[in-house]
Amino acid sequence: MSLADKSLRSFKCPDVLGARLRPGSLDPDPGADVSDAILLDFRRRFFAVSDGSSRNPGTAGFLLSRISGELENWPELDEHSPLSPAGVEKIKARLKRKVERAMAAVPYFESCTLTGLLLVETKQGPTGLVVHTGDSLLFHYRADLGLRQISKTNFWLAGRSKRLYQLDQTDIPPGSVFLLATDGLADLVFPEGAGREETLSRCLGHNEVEDVPDRLLGWYDLRDSLVDDLSLIALRPEGLRPCPTRVILGRVDPEDRLQAG
Repeated sequence: MSLADKSLRSFKCPDVLGARLRPGSLDPDPGADVSDAILLDFRRRFFAVSDGSSRNPGTAGFLLSRISGELENWPELDEHSPLSPAGVEKIKARLKRKVERAMAAVPYFESCTLTGLLLVETKQGPTGLVVHTGDSLLFHYRADLGLRQISKTNFWLAGRSKRLYQLDQTDIPPGSVFLLATDGLADLVFPEGAGREETLSRCLGHNEVEDVPDRLLGWYDLRDSLVDDLSLIALRPEGLRPCPTRVILGRVDPEDRLQAG
């Protein structure tokens, strides 16, 4: 069972995933749209966050919608059969083409970040294919190794660039949990003496995965000054089962509106 709460811009799937989009306070208009967006594609097992400009708050959702459409036309992902190393490379190359085709549809002045994870099965076990550009974040947590940042922060943005900055592969051992976040994560106020990695590790290791975004915001969203939008996805791949659910949290602008703007 999954639960989407539009008023909180949140989504929960017990033992699998929790997602939350928290509006920021950078825009002087209290009714302004959130410029972040989240894609949860359970059928294709692709999960992503994107951070756009407050001037054009629908751009991030537009990009994620385009990517979702590209993945929809990919029936091979329905099979979930273990892939050989050559098969993984073939999927990786096709993923790059599809994501960069979606990025190319973003107008130059409507740029946004992208950090996404596609889950696939291999003969050696599950693996994740990482697509990334910009300064959003992807972390991998394991109880025995702690927290590791996978994404490489950069200044490439979809719209300004038609190419991904990072296309990587990461193993997914048992017990793995991933955290995807936009750069609004920097506005959380962590306890004195505890760094970001230590605090995130503790939260990921001591809470049900679907509750992690709520816990992070409930405990550490304490800053009084202006804060950026923040998107969070906590994902436990072991619990994931394919289903037709696909959700975009955030505003999605149609292509003609982007071009007109």
